[in-house]
Amino acid sequence: MNEAEKASKIKDYQNKIISLKQKCKETTASLKGEIRIEKQKIKRNFAD
Repeated sequence: MNEAEKASKIKDYQNKIISLKQKCKETTASLKGEIRIEKQKIKRNFAD
């Protein structure tokens, strides 16, 4: 494997990592939103 191929592979891996980090952020934000909604439901149920 020559240097150009190595550089290309490294770039691919870096892009994959960036993509996975982004997915992670989106999932975390989504889960935080779901948790917030559930907390509100619980508060409403016990507000009576």
